Amino acid sequence: MKKSFVLALLVCYQFGFSQIAINDTGNPPNQHAMLDINSSSADKGLLIPRLTATERLAISLSAGEKGLIVYDKTKDGFWYWDGTQWLEIKSSIGNKYWKTKGNTGMLSGTNFIGTTDNQPLDIRTNNVLHTRLTTKGQIEILNTAASVFIGEGAGQNDDLSDNRSVFVGMQAGASNDTGNYNTATGNYALNHNTSGSNNTILGVAACYKNTTGSDNTATGNVAFFTNTTGSFNSVFGQGVLYDNTTGSNNTAIGFHALLHNTIGNNNTVIGYESFKTNTEGSDNTAIGYLVLSKNTTGNENTATGRQALYNNTTGSFNTAFGVDALYTNDTGDDNTALGNRALYTDAIGNANTAIGRLALYYNTKDHNTATGYYTLYNNTDGTDNTTFGSHTLATNTTGSYNSAFGKLALYYNTEGSNNTAIGSNVLYANTTGNDNTVAGHLTLYYNTTGYGNTATGYNALYKNIDGYNNTAVGYHAFYSGTGFYNSTALGYDANITASNQIRLGNASVSSIGGYANWSNVSDARFKTDVQENVPGLDFVMKLRPVTYHLNMDAIAKKINTPDSLRLKDSEKAKVSILQTGFIAQEVEQVAQSEGYDFSGIDKPKNENDYYGLRYAEFVVPLVKALQERQILINERQKKIDGFKRKVQNLEQQNQMLLRRLEALGKK
Repeated sequence: MKKSFVLALLVCYQFGFSQIAINDTGNPPNQHAMLDINSSSADKGLLIPRLTATERLAISLSAGEKGLIVYDKTKDGFWYWDGTQWLEIKSSIGNKYWKTKGNTGMLSGTNFIGTTDNQPLDIRTNNVLHTRLTTKGQIEILNTAASVFIGEGAGQNDDLSDNRSVFVGMQAGASNDTGNYNTATGNYALNHNTSGSNNTILGVAACYKNTTGSDNTATGNVAFFTNTTGSFNSVFGQGVLYDNTTGSNNTAIGFHALLHNTIGNNNTVIGYESFKTNTEGSDNTAIGYLVLSKNTTGNENTATGRQALYNNTTGSFNTAFGVDALYTNDTGDDNTALGNRALYTDAIGNANTAIGRLALYYNTKDHNTATGYYTLYNNTDGTDNTTFGSHTLATNTTGSYNSAFGKLALYYNTEGSNNTAIGSNVLYANTTGNDNTVAGHLTLYYNTTGYGNTATGYNALYKNIDGYNNTAVGYHAFYSGTGFYNSTALGYDANITASNQIRLGNASVSSIGGYANWSNVSDARFKTDVQENVPGLDFVMKLRPVTYHLNMDAIAKKINTPDSLRLKDSEKAKVSILQTGFIAQEVEQVAQSEGYDFSGIDKPKNENDYYGLRYAEFVVPLVKALQERQILINERQKKIDGFKRKVQNLEQQNQMLLRRLEALGKK
């Protein structure tokens, strides 16, 4: 062996070759090889230097030593120096070309198919170009009549007549024949479509059964699954419009939204399972979680908010905005609910309007209008009520035809009807009182069962409880009465102390008048038991006319007027006026002494009332006194006239006697 090797070297050198041959045959090196190693034995090979990874990495190499090869015993592989770093020589280095029946790892562990020059990569079948990867990275689908089909069976029946459709996913658009401008992405999306056009579908089995429906947009697994001919629908979400067959112009967004709709049209639905059970209902708008979830055939409803109109089935023309608004409504129509749980319990009520959280919460009847938080909250059977303001008519159950405007107005009303309350806290405590009309803060505040009252002004008829048919107009008018009836107070702080009473103004009023005298009813047809027993001179002569000044403090104390309501300047002016009149108690004593039930005395009707005099009534006894005086004068005149006649007779007799005496004297 050594001999052959030496001989080969010598031959090479002798002939001036710069090639080396190492063999045991004595053959010269191959003319194209710098080093030709050969062996006649089949069990001989080339053994490369063997190093550990540490030893390999310890070799100091430069760029000029590029190509140095060693065997790394630690890594168990061949490594070469590329001029800057060590690289492993993979075992598949010889697999340089892709095969048609499968490939294994390529150089550096990367499998690839493509070009290494600046040319596109074409993929053909039957020598027809169908796919091209351009040098810029675009994937072009060609020779499919401007359509794109990606996925097993996708668009497999397309007639390739310039339909310009895009089907991506297994069996997507598989039945499409002449339908054009369709876009379906997802396994089985638009699977049964034949001639429907302009559909945009995204999701597994979305619009699965559509055949000729057009202009639909669906996004979500099994969305629009059953649709056959429905058109102009827009759908987003899993199972949305699942059962739709021919319904058109619907928009549904959210899991199972409009799930069971079949032929309903013109619905707009957004939210989880909203309008889920609708089948034929049309022209509805639902936005929110479970909104109109049970609707079947109800039409022209608008609902926004979690579970708004949740139980509605056939009710129509309803509008609900707010969480659980009109939640229980089933068949009720023409209702409007705006606010959290507004009209919550109403199932069959019609033509109700509730605006505000919990407004008309328990309502079941018709024609109520509630505006404000908690308004008409407990109403069940009451109808035709109108409220505006927080907590108005909150406790009402069966009361009807009430109108309340203002916070807490008619708050405790339960059965009272035909009441009108305007102002904060008006008729606050009313329960069953009817036919009251109130305007002003705190007016008729304590009224519970009183009816037929009319009050206008702050605190008017404030303490009335069961009084009825009263009228109070003015700030603090009729403030303290509790059970009076048929009384009227007009003016600031006008105070009533008894039933069947009228008060104009307060104690500070110094002038009441007008341009005509007061007229009392005096028709003979209205009078019975007429007698002429009015005392005259005896009564009048016992009266004591006086002058006086009013004690305003005593009046305020008697009628419980707080200092905050007293008009001190006006009272001072009133006190300065010198009054002329009688003392009512003295007049009463005079009348009693004469046995005369004098109507001119306004006696106290209760412990809180006070005396008064009706000065117009004094005219009658004064007339009677004048008549009596005239009668006396006439009687005296008669006596005087009788005396005169007697005197005249005596004078005549005297004359006659004188004449006789004269005649006798002459004789």
